[in-house]
Amino acid sequence: MDSSDTSFIKIDLSNLNTFKFDIPSTIGSAAISGFKLISTDNPSGKYANIVLKRNGSHTNPSIFGSDFMLNIGGTDISGNLDINYATGITYELGQSNADVDVFYVSIIHVDYSGSTPSGAEILVNHQRYYTT
Repeated sequence: MDSSDTSFIKIDLSNLNTFKFDIPSTIGSAAISGFKLISTDNPSGKYANIVLKRNGSHTNPSIFGSDFMLNIGGTDISGNLDINYATGITYELGQSNADVDVFYVSIIHVDYSGSTPSGAEILVNHQRYYTT
């Protein structure tokens, strides 16, 4: 996993469940490493629907690194994250105009050592919807 989170799309689980991002055709060639999930409280049972829509045909970025980070109340527990990938996960994003990649991410359980989060289990499903 990339130790820097600059190539991650940050998702705040505190208020919303559905997040939509447009990928411009002019974006650079760097891969999107994955998603950094952020919560101010125990996110057990929370979920995020993350929609990436391609605006214009282009091959960049073509790679989704499928890495996930989780930060709870300022504590990074990414090193103790058990990620379960459901059927459908792929590592490349759609490249045609209006292709849509949807990631369904559920926080199944968070382990605590006292009041400090120490690990978590998440479920990730990915679906692609192609332009017709």
